[in-house]
Amino acid sequence: MLEDSAALVGLVLAAGGLLGGQLTGSGVWDGLASLLIGLLLLYVAWVLGRSNAELLIGRPLPRPVRERIRAELLESEHIVAVLELTTLVQGPHEALVAAKVDFRDVSTAAEIEWACERAEQRLRAAFPAIGRVYLDPTPGPVTSSDHGR
Repeated sequence: MLEDSAALVGLVLAAGGLLGGQLTGSGVWDGLASLLIGLLLLYVAWVLGRSNAELLIGRPLPRPVRERIRAELLESEHIVAVLELTTLVQGPHEALVAAKVDFRDVSTAAEIEWACERAEQRLRAAFPAIGRVYLDPTPGPVTSSDHGR
């Protein structure tokens, strides 16, 4: 809508510049119309950029969504902590989630695999825009009691 209106205003400005030049014989009107059209284009670009900033690719998901994703991951009985969470908007309705998660030390490899699979299914059910989920099993912070092992 804004682009169409700007196009019509630009046409009126161009016609006004040509008409002014024809009536007065001066090229100033054409130049003035060109400057006004340029300013109009700058304004439209600024408005569109501001209104579409949240759709830019490469941005993280909003903080409340990231916190809900973190909470959803922690719902798994095998996940002890989410050490790092990275989200990335890949398109208007698509996002990527990557997380380093600390699993219970007593979890078997099979339990970790299934916990990752179930966590991915839950995330996709809760957030349909999530297209890819990468979970990296990572040991949590080492405590002084762990050094003796």
